[in-house]
Amino acid sequence: MKVILLITLSMLAQAKVKAQSAPLDTYSHLDTVQAVKRLFATKRTASEIYLGVGLPVTLIGAGSAFLVTTLARTIKLGKGNSAPIILASSGVGLVPTGIGLVRYIRFSRSKEQAILDVYQENTRLPKRIERQLKPKYFW
Repeated sequence: MKVILLITLSMLAQAKVKAQSAPLDTYSHLDTVQAVKRLFATKRTASEIYLGVGLPVTLIGAGSAFLVTTLARTIKLGKGNSAPIILASSGVGLVPTGIGLVRYIRFSRSKEQAILDVYQENTRLPKRIERQLKPKYFW
């Protein structure tokens, strides 16, 4: 059993791994435009999901923390600073909200149009977009 495992591992170690990158020269101009549109649409959808999860969690956390601290002050349980409680309870939602907001801005429709305009003029996409284009966007 150990021999089979060693042979398998040695064969895997010697195998050449090739990334699944699609050279843009093999696709037509229209194919590349459609792939860029699919890439941006996919990234925008992901950012909307991040925002859809993050914003409610942030608002619920901040609202509940504010409510708890207000009630504690009302019944005179203590005079503490409520800012750490509010930040801690809403902090869970701040991370996906931030990620979603950055992605939404980065892959906005105006940025998509600007990149397509550059592609029309230069017949070359920016390196950042070329790296992100995978064969799945060219279907």
